[in-house]
Amino acid sequence: MKILAAILWKEFLQLVRNKELLILLFACPVSILGIVPFALENNTRINAGIVDYDRTPVSRSYAAMMVHSPEFAEVRHFPTIESAERSVKLGQTKVILVIPPDHERKLNRFPPGDPLNLAIEATHPKKAQHLLATTASLLTEAHRAGSQHEVEAYQKVGSPHKVEAHQANIHNLFNPEASYQYYYLVSLLVLVQTIIGCCLLNHNIISEKEKGVLAQFNSTSLNRYLYIAGKGLFAMFVYLAITLVSLTFCRLVYGMTVQGNPEEYLLVTILFSFPMLSLGYLAAVLTKNQVQTIYLLILLLLTMILMSTMFTSLDSMPEWARLTRFFNPVYYMLDISRLIILKGVQMKHFITQAVMMTATGLMLSAAAVLIMRKSPERW
Repeated sequence: MKILAAILWKEFLQLVRNKELLILLFACPVSILGIVPFALENNTRINAGIVDYDRTPVSRSYAAMMVHSPEFAEVRHFPTIESAERSVKLGQTKVILVIPPDHERKLNRFPPGDPLNLAIEATHPKKAQHLLATTASLLTEAHRAGSQHEVEAYQKVGSPHKVEAHQANIHNLFNPEASYQYYYLVSLLVLVQTIIGCCLLNHNIISEKEKGVLAQFNSTSLNRYLYIAGKGLFAMFVYLAITLVSLTFCRLVYGMTVQGNPEEYLLVTILFSFPMLSLGYLAAVLTKNQVQTIYLLILLLLTMILMSTMFTSLDSMPEWARLTRFFNPVYYMLDISRLIILKGVQMKHFITQAVMMTATGLMLSAAAVLIMRKSPERW
């Protein structure tokens, strides 16, 4: 225990004396969580265009709906479809609504008239889908309002039939305001934990390897496994401190609170640090200098992050890509974080994910130890 305590104290002094690294460790979560969410928010105001061939009160109601919608910054009227398409090509307009002639006269008639045409600039598919859903909802509301006026007028002239209006009430569970900011905050929180957890121990070992410190330890009686365990334990404490700083920042700046038990989330954070530190340890064993380890970590981290459903849905992946989630600790941490922070789920419901993260950490650590034993020069 005295040796372990001495190793922890040595790591603490080494971190405190390295001012640049200390600043980067705590500035990284603040910068990522403070800037990136505003770039990922889907609630953006765009420019829309209307080509109105009908020029009736109903067509003007469509335009009024779009003008007063918070989704659109500017709604312009174009005389022809060709002029509207030129505006789209120049990047000045993203959505075009084309109202055909005699639309109001043929509204709610059988057979129906020509439908409304909606053209969306789909360079960014996700944004285009969001705009399609929003614009279609606005047009449906406007159409329903026009139909209701017609029903009331029909009743006033003495219709013998009773007309009943049925309306569906929609409630978004866990996200009533349809804001994706908290969803992205959780993803970015896990991103910070992934980067720091994987790079912290790796940078420590590689820097000492380049300076020849580890070679000097080989000539002493110090157990190398105890030395690595001390480094990993200290890195876990720093990792937990950075997580607390990140959660506090999200609470103060965005008002995001952990809906579940915060102690359970911190426990899961410690479990997640184990495979991330093990991955950094494995990368340090496989490489000899900072350049090699940076390239290796970029390859590993990019693959794990992009395949973890951090920015894409699992349903959008092919079957072979979905199977990679069983070996990806980032996927399990994302799943658990969303359950605890956003939905308040208790820990008993994600025991399987926690066990899989721990098993992944054990396999990575075992691989690193095996390589180090077979190739002592890598140490």
